[in-house]
Amino acid sequence: MLGARVLKQDERVTVLAATLNIGGDAVRTVIKTWRLVRARDAANRLAGSTQALRHWRAARWLASIGVRTAEPWAVFRRRVGGSLQETLAMEALPGRTLLHHLDEIARGVSALSALERHSIAAEVGAQIGAITGAGRFNRDHKPSNLIVVEGAPPGARVGVIDCVGIRPDRLRVGSARMLASLMIEPTGMGCVPPRTLRMRCLAALLGGSPRSARKAAWRAVGALIAEHGDPTPRVDPLRGDGSRGAAPRP
Repeated sequence: MLGARVLKQDERVTVLAATLNIGGDAVRTVIKTWRLVRARDAANRLAGSTQALRHWRAARWLASIGVRTAEPWAVFRRRVGGSLQETLAMEALPGRTLLHHLDEIARGVSALSALERHSIAAEVGAQIGAITGAGRFNRDHKPSNLIVVEGAPPGARVGVIDCVGIRPDRLRVGSARMLASLMIEPTGMGCVPPRTLRMRCLAALLGGSPRSARKAAWRAVGALIAEHGDPTPRVDPLRGDGSRGAAPRP
């Protein structure tokens, strides 16, 4: 493993970016490790529902419905210092998070053209439609969990990199919840998506629905945002370790 660096770390989870030598080729990889220290982790392990395994299955499912995601490669467990750890190795999508792009748009330093911004917003809306149209939703569909993939063709430029939150949409409110997730994190970071991009995303999601339907949908999103409370993330997803191409923030 070459050039490993920490993307994220807290009391339970460590995420590394690394380059692996596989068959003589240098392969960019993301390695995510969970420490299985909670009481419920043992039950989840026996049921095959640990976070790594849920991510694996959800990523495969997303790919099956045509949603771009980081391909999972391997899951393994080991004991370190007496505690059990589970690790997921997956593809590192080239590019930067949607949150980084929103931050640059808010600061007036984005390299994306207006056409590119609107095209990406439309892809985000279409992606939500694909996921909810297949009967599920992503309860953690925040911009820091979406990569704008460099060099990807239209329709495949937005990749999901955290799939653990994929759930059945039994109450049929998944679209509103995913749109709210896309708003809450950048609100807490001071880079709220411009209204034109919000409406472009909503139009792509709802298709030819009348304006009244779009307004009703956005009111539902607003209610979820209001219920959430303080939108400030516990860990600053933009703080400058450069892991996803972000410049250090003050």
